[in-house]
Amino acid sequence: VLEEEELLLKQLPHSVEAEQAVLGSMLIDPRCVPDVIEQLRPEDFYIRQNREIYEAIYSMFNYSMTIDPVTVLDQMKLRGAWHENSQQYLLELMNVTPTAANVLDYCAIVRDQALLRNLGVSLCACVRVFEACIHLATAVSCYLCVRGMMNSRRVAVGASVLYTLCIYRLVNVYTRSTLGESLAMVFFPVVMLGLYEVLRLD
Repeated sequence: VLEEEELLLKQLPHSVEAEQAVLGSMLIDPRCVPDVIEQLRPEDFYIRQNREIYEAIYSMFNYSMTIDPVTVLDQMKLRGAWHENSQQYLLELMNVTPTAANVLDYCAIVRDQALLRNLGVSLCACVRVFEACIHLATAVSCYLCVRGMMNSRRVAVGASVLYTLCIYRLVNVYTRSTLGESLAMVFFPVVMLGLYEVLRLD
């Protein structure tokens, strides 16, 4: 049971890179701290060590304290959040962050991942739901378009089933994972219907 719980936690939506980039941005350019504070709460951070660092910076900001790697490390010691690798980790955060100019983009990623966790939805589940929506949209699109062209419910149902379950489309979804192309195929019947209407009017 414990192993299953640990596996579930690993599957919860989060972005290590985005969390690190947010923290790194605040360390290399403290001027962006107010903007980050407006966007994120400590609980939005999934990785415990990242959350502890953000909590320290969050507290320091509220008390108008100077924020830099040295003062943050000292604050972590006072809060009992200091670890043997804390100093090295702060340096790594600064090194892996390309620029603080994109900090709001990093915040958006962290916030979106936190929202998915709060909804209790794993990233895998989101993909599965999206795939199901693509299948449904494909079937409905094909049915409506073929019925519009052939004026036959039976033919429309048959065409919809064949198109939705065609090997090429299923390979795109489940083997190649090209969800963009699969989504585009939803509109192929619409294009065919449009051509049919143009030719019919001519």
